[in-house]
Amino acid sequence: MLAHEVLLSFSIHPCQVDHGPWRADSAGQSNHFVLITAASSSVGIAAIEIARAEGTISIATTRTSQKKAELLTLGADYVIATE
Repeated sequence: MLAHEVLLSFSIHPCQVDHGPWRADSAGQSNHFVLITAASSSVGIAAIEIARAEGTISIATTRTSQKKAELLTLGADYVIATE
């Protein structure tokens, strides 16, 4: 589970894209997080796949808890359901 302090540090801005570097450290461990809003959309799923390929920890958001299992199966590390 993510620490409460980590979750509070994120601001959710729909449609905002950050093209910053997504890289793992020399030990292969990611020290970067990406917050993917509307993660069950086609663009959100693509973002999950890119984050996974780059070794970045993904935090996916979706409206319903029914989509949580699907997003985890698709590779999201964490899922936040707002309803």
